[in-house]
Amino acid sequence: MSNIKQHWNDIFDNTQTEDLGWFDAENSQIKDFISRGCWLREDAKIFFAGAGTSSLVKDLSAQKRQLVINDISSIALERLKIELKASKSSCHWICQDVSRPISEQFGNLDLWIDRAVLHFLHDESDIQGYFDNLTGLLKPGGYALFAEFSKQGAAKCAGLPINRYDLAMLQQRLPEFSLVEHDEFLFTSRTGLERPYIIALFQKPA
Repeated sequence: MSNIKQHWNDIFDNTQTEDLGWFDAENSQIKDFISRGCWLREDAKIFFAGAGTSSLVKDLSAQKRQLVINDISSIALERLKIELKASKSSCHWICQDVSRPISEQFGNLDLWIDRAVLHFLHDESDIQGYFDNLTGLLKPGGYALFAEFSKQGAAKCAGLPINRYDLAMLQQRLPEFSLVEHDEFLFTSRTGLERPYIIALFQKPA
């Protein structure tokens, strides 16, 4: 785990946000799914798994949400903290592997967002730990939104192997959840690199 943490710290320490291969200035797919498929109060509590230095955090913070921002990289989180100094949102920060137990104090979530984090987990114990956190912290009626490399996607990202997903694999992990909406999209990086994704929104039983 310490080696993985250092790996991500090195990436964020040596690369500007706009130069990261997964940098998305618009985050249009994620925002569209949230606006179309989620009923959220103004003060909704949102967990962002593996937030990195995503501009989506700044978009969410402008909406007075309660944000729980997670990443394994302390450098990424420190960079976000600086950028969110003027934020209107209430922010909590969790610097840890999202597959390890997360305190119940961060529970009662309205929405769990994962933009390309789950697919880095390979060991069954890590994947199960991830979903234990998600299902345990999400409130009844809450939503889980995933955007992961699809089966047609690359086998590696950021120098690490990827566990690619299709809809059936996600549904298998959340058998009690309802599928709200799903789609596939082609993300194109600033350098023109194309990455096929699957995006899916689920809702926990009320």
